[in-house]
Amino acid sequence: MEARGIISGTLVVAALLISCLAAAPAQALIVRGTPVTVMNTAPDGGSIPVTGSVGISGTANVNVTNTVPVTGTVGISGPVTVSGAVINSENPDRSPYRERALNITIPVNFVNGIASFPTPEGKRYVIQYVAVSCYTPSASDSFRAILSAYKRTSPSSADIFNIPLPPLQGVAAPFGGYLWNGSANLLVYADPGLAGGSGLNINISHMDFSVEAGCNAYVFGHTVDNP
Repeated sequence: MEARGIISGTLVVAALLISCLAAAPAQALIVRGTPVTVMNTAPDGGSIPVTGSVGISGTANVNVTNTVPVTGTVGISGPVTVSGAVINSENPDRSPYRERALNITIPVNFVNGIASFPTPEGKRYVIQYVAVSCYTPSASDSFRAILSAYKRTSPSSADIFNIPLPPLQGVAAPFGGYLWNGSANLLVYADPGLAGGSGLNINISHMDFSVEAGCNAYVFGHTVDNP
């Protein structure tokens, strides 16, 4: 009788333990990693493959001549120094082109005047903005402008591209007469002119050739090496 009582008690305790284990929620096992610093390359002199996500904090020096296979995401926080070849691409801000032609006089009985801009050999001129300003004493006058750009086809010949600019707009001048102004954003390429001449011009014309008119013209852009 006593033996049966001990066995029965043992079974009750075991049943209670099983019941508690079944009721308790499963707990995940969390293993926190330890930061690892790689001091050297592989002992055999080969590359070290990296699998998974790698976080790098601080200053990372990367030699682009080494080949390190990486699978996964590599996050880098902090400044990064890269040693290797860098291609020096042209920056337009390093070679600006800005020229002006002032006091262009259109005499009586003439309908136009030409503003010429220097375009020395060895460069191609990329024009991105032009502006024209004119003065006339006549209320019935009006102005138009055409940009001419050279495209060299050989050392002794060139094609000329004529690009009409938006019409100038006129307003009354403060001290009499009338001011006409116009500008345009564009993208035009000009090669050097022939025999040392200008490869970039603005032809300004007006309607009332019974009066003398005067104009200023401006071009802005940058240069590139002429192939």
